[in-house]
Amino acid sequence: MHQRVVNMLTRWLPQSCCRHGLKVVIFVNERPDMDHEHRVLPSLVVEGFPSKRIANIVAMLFVSVLVVIAVAFAAHKYWYLQQVNPSGEADASEIFLITETDDLSTVSKKLKQDGFIVNDSVFRSYASSEGGLEILPGYYTLRPRDHMGNILRVLRTPPNETLSKVTFPEGFTLAQIAERLNQGVPSIDAEDFLAKTGDLKTTSSAVRSVYQPESVTSLEGLLFPDTYLFSGDKTATQVAQEMLKLMERVGRQEGLDDSMNLVGRSPYEVLIVASIIERE
Repeated sequence: MHQRVVNMLTRWLPQSCCRHGLKVVIFVNERPDMDHEHRVLPSLVVEGFPSKRIANIVAMLFVSVLVVIAVAFAAHKYWYLQQVNPSGEADASEIFLITETDDLSTVSKKLKQDGFIVNDSVFRSYASSEGGLEILPGYYTLRPRDHMGNILRVLRTPPNETLSKVTFPEGFTLAQIAERLNQGVPSIDAEDFLAKTGDLKTTSSAVRSVYQPESVTSLEGLLFPDTYLFSGDKTATQVAQEMLKLMERVGRQEGLDDSMNLVGRSPYEVLIVASIIERE
């Protein structure tokens, strides 16, 4: 911007002032300690003033140019801040996916396309000025139109270090568990969870319980209802395994393995009856 001002002063002021018998000398000072945009600082010396009035005119012209520069800089700064921190409240959290092939350029464009930011080039500039961003694939929970600093902070946290607290009340069906996971754990899709737990008619469970009869293909009633902390990179199979292991551990503690001798029912039958009662 300052270079354009220098060019304008060099082209216009000498011609104007010479008509009044003035000699104009323009100096260009470079400041290496400043950024490229503001490194070149123009200054001038006007010699041979025939009158004080002419000198005042030239001074006013120069001051006017500086005012224009200041106003333009302030306007640019305001615009930049609006891109970094859009006006209004941030929207409700949504899931954002980064894939293995993404880089800063594609991530910034996807963020803009999905409505999380308003300017992808400003985001790249902001990220670079804040120390850069290591792109880690996974699912992230972001708020659309949030401050870029907040978005950058979330994207810098690896998914495996992000924990989601999910509670499954007693009596929850597999379908309800899948829906709750879909809402609480970004990496898990409800349909995928149902497929892994055998709740779809065309599939059998990918993992099995020690209490599950050979003829039973579903984990319905075999996942322990409780409050869990799942990392952001958990898979449906891993979640099912964790819930199964807890059910089996609690079952052993409660003597479920000896249920046939105690109540004349298999562990599976006891769990299914208990699950039905809990739903009611």
